[in-house]
Amino acid sequence: MKIRLLFRSKIVATIALVITLLSFLYLLISASNRPSYTHKLLVRPLYSINRNDVIIGCKIYVFFITPNQGSIFMGSDSTDRTGTVSLIFKLKDFLKRYIEYFKKKNHITNIRVYVLAIYNNRIGFTSYNLLKINNAGEISLVNEKSLKIVLRKTPFKFITKSSEIPIKQSYHSEWTKICLSFVKSISKKAKVSIYISKNSVLENEILSMFLGWNTYTVGYIENDIFLKNDLNLTREDKILSLEVKAKITWEEWKYPVGFYEHRIFISEIDPSTFDFSSNEITNEMFNENWRQTKITNSYLIESNNTIGVMVPKTFIDKIVSKTFSPIPIPENQLGINISIKKGVGVKILLPDDINERYMIRVKTLYFKS
Repeated sequence: MKIRLLFRSKIVATIALVITLLSFLYLLISASNRPSYTHKLLVRPLYSINRNDVIIGCKIYVFFITPNQGSIFMGSDSTDRTGTVSLIFKLKDFLKRYIEYFKKKNHITNIRVYVLAIYNNRIGFTSYNLLKINNAGEISLVNEKSLKIVLRKTPFKFITKSSEIPIKQSYHSEWTKICLSFVKSISKKAKVSIYISKNSVLENEILSMFLGWNTYTVGYIENDIFLKNDLNLTREDKILSLEVKAKITWEEWKYPVGFYEHRIFISEIDPSTFDFSSNEITNEMFNENWRQTKITNSYLIESNNTIGVMVPKTFIDKIVSKTFSPIPIPENQLGINISIKKGVGVKILLPDDINERYMIRVKTLYFKS
């Protein structure tokens, strides 16, 4: 009897062990299939891309540039004895809000991670996409990123021991119409067409000015377009402007290391608002910059081409009224370049007496204080 009970006990124990192991295996499989909401970033600043420097005490700042909130400061740290910084971001709630924001839209704007490095009289920056977006509009997180940032010399000396965080001390964002091409003829009508495929990608640059020292393109914001059908628009007129609504964002950041940064970018482009206007553009700065690009009767803007967009003067006036730090460059205009990465084409057919057309690249200027 005792032998039978002992035998039964061993069977029960074995079954319990098998159930425990199967449960553990199930949990492991479930965990492996569950999406990760953690992003790990490793940064190494260098004096030159060909050198293997160990720079201790270099300050690293990380921002997420988002469509709905502009730039968000995510964290900072200083390089350790290995010359690197490791930062981990838990983004579950952050990504849920982001996905909800684009739930009913026909486009998705990627989140750009902007990394700034500051050390003594040197500064460096880089950026990358936080998300992977496929042709079906499905989003996945880039879980790990390793970066090298080359530090360039500046005329300034920075304080890098401060533990304070940067502050967004001024901000302005608004939806406005931007012009992608402008045609003006005297007698005959010109013809402009735009084609947008169901899956298209546009990119626009992020411009930053540090201390009024220089204006840099610190990254590009990816706008993925998802339409039910391909879009074709065509119009003929003596005056034609191809326009689209875009959300332009300007920010002024104050850093504890001793400088200011002005940052401007297009947060979103609404592809459902592509349209033509027959209104004359009277903006003086626009007319000065939008000159003929070629002596030809037709021009095709397609993948890997860049379109320069002048920021509306009314927007710049609002920036000037809000800025805290001085803007030393005596200009009153600013432009942002939009790159066609995939699926968009603009065709311009012109009569012989054409006056103006689209601008290939805009001159990166700033505005009067």
